[in-house]
Amino acid sequence: MTVLASQRHKTTNLVSAAIVLAALVISTAAQAQGKVLRVGATQMPPTRGNVYGGTGAPSTVLWAATFDWVTTLDEKSVTRPSLAESWALTEAKNWRFKMRPNATFWNGRQVTAQHVADGLNYLLSEEGRKTNVSGHFRIAGVTGAKAIDLMTVEVSTSNPSPLIPAYMAVLPVIDMQHFNDVGIETFATQPMASGPFQMDGWSTNGAKVKAFKAYWRGVPRIDAIEFTEIPESSSRVNALVSKQIDIDNAAQPDSFAAVKAAGGKIFFGPTARIQGISFVTAPMADNRGDKSHFRDKRLRQAANYAVNKQQMLDTIFEGQGAINSQAGTVNSYGYNPKIKPYPYDPAKAKALMAEAGYPNGFDFIIEARTDDPVAKLMYEAMVEDLTKVGLRAKLHSIPFAQQLKNFGAGTWEGEGFGIGYNVTPTMDVSATFRLGSCLKTPPVSVYYCDKEETELVLAANSEFDPDKRLAILHRLLEVNHENAPVLMLLEVPSMMSYGPRVRNFTTLNESIDYFGVDLAN
Repeated sequence: MTVLASQRHKTTNLVSAAIVLAALVISTAAQAQGKVLRVGATQMPPTRGNVYGGTGAPSTVLWAATFDWVTTLDEKSVTRPSLAESWALTEAKNWRFKMRPNATFWNGRQVTAQHVADGLNYLLSEEGRKTNVSGHFRIAGVTGAKAIDLMTVEVSTSNPSPLIPAYMAVLPVIDMQHFNDVGIETFATQPMASGPFQMDGWSTNGAKVKAFKAYWRGVPRIDAIEFTEIPESSSRVNALVSKQIDIDNAAQPDSFAAVKAAGGKIFFGPTARIQGISFVTAPMADNRGDKSHFRDKRLRQAANYAVNKQQMLDTIFEGQGAINSQAGTVNSYGYNPKIKPYPYDPAKAKALMAEAGYPNGFDFIIEARTDDPVAKLMYEAMVEDLTKVGLRAKLHSIPFAQQLKNFGAGTWEGEGFGIGYNVTPTMDVSATFRLGSCLKTPPVSVYYCDKEETELVLAANSEFDPDKRLAILHRLLEVNHENAPVLMLLEVPSMMSYGPRVRNFTTLNESIDYFGVDLAN
């Protein structure tokens, strides 16, 4: 694999210390507060403290320290208590969540069921529907919420769903009275929440938070956190090695040696994303899907046999992560351990191509974002392997905005695109089929549709018996694996690096556990 061999050992030129120092704002006043953790982030939240503006990275780098959610998902993607200490299904097939009585916002106001109901109803309102978070609850079929008593909130749905507790792990709880008083724009800079750290100021390229001493779980081990936006990987590495930051929230493989040499460590955490190429097999906007070579299942399977994923894993990620086998990650709910990855077998790939009528292969286009240097390496290695068997792929790099447009309008130029599988926000394997099945909306954007898979998804998401539901999900993944709608590559781990001062470093759902992290004196 010459692409990997030639590029894996390239080093990124580090920017000068002067540039890094100019980017970092480390106040002596903050250092006097005690234990101050310094985090280098790829990007600060585009909506600042408006937690309704997003659900994932990069925003959660900060929000994981400042907000609490109704529920949470553990390392096995099982729904666990957070601000809600228990929940139950009612006879009317609605869900009731009992809020814990000892949680308060930073201003001392008690967290109640009314805050949860008001927040959820806002997200379902005409104004709230403009936010990123609102879409998750509309997809879940949530129609409204009401406070039954001071600490009990009832969530109603259009159809009975066993997934509502998991979806509540996407609902941040904020002081809605404060939100209504100041408005969404002011709330973005002056949020009011109940997380372990409260806002203590913003800078042009970062933010400061300080420990919330009355936090319901107890007092955090550190006193404050300074977040600094450092987009360039080489700059974050330089800052970590020179001890100007303690954590790089998006470590790259080419930085591992430098970090370890400076006494730092690399953390590999579970992921919600499977890197891969999704094939166009359904008509889409202009019926171009009807002409796709990959409408033939044998050619989709051939592509999966053609790529040496083990070499990709070993060379780029030093063996960390996993070769993907199905439409779910190892840590997602419903994962089927009986399904094995497609092995590297170029001869099998060529045989399937000949059987499908293409013994000499064919040319086709793959569109993908290559702004991430690691993803670029993966895609280039994949294209090289595909070409060896006659699947002559041309990789067209597209920006994020174009990817979003294509995904929503069904206007992909080629016969494949870089999406793969994603089990967010519920970490349930059924989540990926919201986007990669007949159920995708709008209909004009559906790029893959299989009737049997659709029926299994609908059956799983209306089955409340855990054992029966798990059996349905396992069958769904088996059918999808056989259909091979995605050239499955790797489960790329969440990679972060941290300096020698950091203690008790861990993550949950790709976010740092700021409450538990500590610093050496």
